[in-house]
Amino acid sequence: EKMISAKEAYNISFVNEECKEYLDEIERKILEEAKAGNYNVSIKLAARGLDISEDKSHKITIAIIGYLRSLGYHSAISGDEHYAALLVSWVKPEEQEESR
Repeated sequence: EKMISAKEAYNISFVNEECKEYLDEIERKILEEAKAGNYNVSIKLAARGLDISEDKSHKITIAIIGYLRSLGYHSAISGDEHYAALLVSWVKPEEQEESR
């Protein structure tokens, strides 16, 4: 088992510092959809104040995607810059490296 890299540690710190409010919202949406029997959620980024044509928003979005992937979710951005959505799915969760 190798130690977490500095880059991974930085990304986790960044996500938890800069992206907390977005993550709380994303988690709420994931729970809502999961309870409804769905396996994915699409979250409009602009509606959350994330304009991915803008550097800081883009950085936050990329960090969130990386973080979600580290948790085993499939995650990507769809659509163009103005109508971009964060797609998150858990139809076939990737095996976790360590058991939580």
